[in-house]
Amino acid sequence: RQMCIRDRKYISEIEDLRKLLRTINNIPMMELKNSTLFFLTRIGIKNIYLIVFDPRRGPTPLSAIRYTEFAKKLFSDPTIAVNLSNISRLASEVKILGSTLVFRAYTTKFRGRDMYHIVCAEIIPESKRRIIENLISDIASYMENKEATDAESLKKAIEKTVKAYSRKSIP
Repeated sequence: RQMCIRDRKYISEIEDLRKLLRTINNIPMMELKNSTLFFLTRIGIKNIYLIVFDPRRGPTPLSAIRYTEFAKKLFSDPTIAVNLSNISRLASEVKILGSTLVFRAYTTKFRGRDMYHIVCAEIIPESKRRIIENLISDIASYMENKEATDAESLKKAIEKTVKAYSRKSIP
């Protein structure tokens, strides 16, 4: 029995959906409070990433707060994290693959060696740039003070920092 065109199209759409779900599942997402997500959105942050330096694998993205096109690329192409790691020592902002990123590096020690990690915000063009730069810097400082390189610590850092910032009057 032959499939009709409509059935083939339906099966094709299901396959496309499966591919998308596999991609989304490859991105470790962090659950934040709605009030935190609202604040981040209001100041122009689309996503926040933690990229840690693993002594065996090199720069490795660990988590994101949302699914975006850039998140899909970051978690599927290891060279992007390597490039961001190299750039983070020279700059605090970059436009890459159609996205604007603001980031701050922080260090931890591993067997007497400095390990460089990155807290990175993907932002929209009309963002509140200065607030974002300060927020990401404060999150990175929190992570460095705790010598933290895990997603749960990043979640705490984001929640605490956003709570402090949301008490301030932000236009």
